[in-house]
Order: sequence, then structure tokens, then C-alpha cells
Amino acid sequence: MDFKIRKIKFEDYEQVEKIYFEGENPENADSEAFLMPWDVWIRERVPGCTIVAFKDNVVLGWAALTPLSNKNAAVGVNDDDQEVRVAEEGVYVAEKYRRQGIGQALLKKIIELSKKNGIWTLKARILPTNTTSIALHKKFGFKEVDSDGSRVKMDEQWKDVILMERNAKNDDFQDR
Repeated sequence: MDFKIRKIKFEDYEQVEKIYFEGENPENADSEAFLMPWDVWIRERVPGCTIVAFKDNVVLGWAALTPLSNKNAAVGVNDDDQEVRVAEEGVYVAEKYRRQGIGQALLKKIIELSKKNGIWTLKARILPTNTTSIALHKKFGFKEVDSDGSRVKMDEQWKDVILMERNAKNDDFQDR
């Protein structure tokens, strides 16, 4: 399928929300709370790291980085005692456009943007039943890490999530 990727605009937000909620109903939903005004939502993302895949003004999917603190991204320390920035990523594709390379293209682009913005570590929280997303993340160098105890509330029930992580040194994704 032919599509392009660009930065999210205000005009995209209604479609972005629809795609998010489309994923919230099935068992494979991600965990981020949504349904907030555009200005709040965009302000809570890493600047320049919110993108959509689109064709003919239709948003097919989207991806965004969210800092893990009130800074542009959480600050931690790597194995060499260097300061690093950490963010959580989310990739969502409209149900009728799945399995057409859109999620792969969005994840690849959001990784590139994270590196340009000096983010060393990306984290993803994924429901264990979302095996497609888990496989995609592994393809791009994400690894399952010990759970941080993360759970999400869906359909009035708390569910465990798998915590995945990717460090900037895992650059073998470029040939995918």
C-alpha cells in the first residue's frame, strides 16, 4: 500500500483518537489513557515525535513518544555512566489497514526520531495477547525486560502488560 508519514497535525486528532479507541476495545489494546484535549495531549509528547501514516487525507496509523517524566524524556544512566533520556513509544494502526507494513514504517520512523532527539532508551508496554505488536517490536531490537508491575485497566479488569525496551545501540533495524 502506498502511504506517507508526516508529523501529526491538529486536524488529524479526531482520526488518531478513533484509531486509538479501535484498539482499546479488542483484547490487544495498549494502555495509555486518552480522551483529552489536543493541546494537552500534544504537550505531553516528546516534541517532534508524533507522526501519522496517511493516504488521501485519511490517517491509517500513528505513533508517538511520551516522556517518562516531566522533562522532554526521563533521564537515566547507561552502562558507561552517561546520562541518557528515556521515553515510551506507542504505535497504532487502524484495523482495516493492519498487516500492510504501516506499523513497521511507523515504528522505524519513531525510532529514527527518537535518536535525532537524543533519546537513548525506548520502552513499550504491550498486552501479552498482542503477539503481532510483540513480534514487530522484537524485529526492531526491542527486548522483553523484567516487568515493572505495569497493569492496565480494560473492561473494568486489571491486566498485566509486557514491558519491552530498546536502546539506541540496537541499530540493526535499518535494514528491515
